[in-house]
Amino acid sequence: AVVSTQSTGEARTGKMECIKHMNNIREYFARMEGKVKVFDPLPVVELIVDRVNMMEAIQRCSNMCPIENRFYSSGYLLVEDIHNLPSQLAEKGFSFPLMCKSRIAQGSQGHDMSLLLNERGLGSVVESNVIVPFVAHNAVLYKVYVCGEVHRTFVRPSITVARLTGQDSYNFHSDTVSKLKNVPSRVQQDLCCMETMNKVSEVGEELLKSIRKWTEVLRSGLGLSLFGFDILIEEGTGKAFIVDVNYFPSFDGFEGFHATLCKMLADAAHKQIPE
Repeated sequence: AVVSTQSTGEARTGKMECIKHMNNIREYFARMEGKVKVFDPLPVVELIVDRVNMMEAIQRCSNMCPIENRFYSSGYLLVEDIHNLPSQLAEKGFSFPLMCKSRIAQGSQGHDMSLLLNERGLGSVVESNVIVPFVAHNAVLYKVYVCGEVHRTFVRPSITVARLTGQDSYNFHSDTVSKLKNVPSRVQQDLCCMETMNKVSEVGEELLKSIRKWTEVLRSGLGLSLFGFDILIEEGTGKAFIVDVNYFPSFDGFEGFHATLCKMLADAAHKQIPE
């Protein structure tokens, strides 16, 4: 059984139809315990749908890595009081530019984000938003898709603030950034440096080796089989930051994904289910 993160996310925002749907799923799992193989237990999926829990989980997984080959979490500020935001950010050691996201990572508003370029940009922030530092990363994102023991890594366009002059903030939908299209989206035209991304069309062998290790750490630390995560390599330091984890993502570009998924399900079905 696999649960939709769309329903999970909408339920966390209070949508009654989705709350009832998730309650029905919980009741079904309770009745079928020991009879149905559940990939990625519901409490784990619900955990990473919440960006606060997700960021905490990324930090825990980071601590599981050896210091010489570690990925990092950028840290976050959960906005519980919109007053005195500058002082709250200063206490965290955050400086502009910043990223502002909804706390729930799925659902109708889960991919709506804002770049905050200065203090005036904080006017668009509302309580329950999550603010994270913007990691300068040459506008290149590494997207990793995981299906059981198999994973694939892809280079995708990402954002830069270099072209945003004279603005306080910039709102966008994250799905319009990282997908490769014949005609760039408006957001890609505004924020992305496609020329840089085209120069980094392949993933270096050393990074691939690290990603293999990080994937195993995340699989173990999160307890998930079907997920994706995004990596940014910080300019200047070369540090790797995992900035997002998604349950059952699109697997866009994952050649042979359905065959890989079917094999994972078949292998699980052939294992004896404990009584």
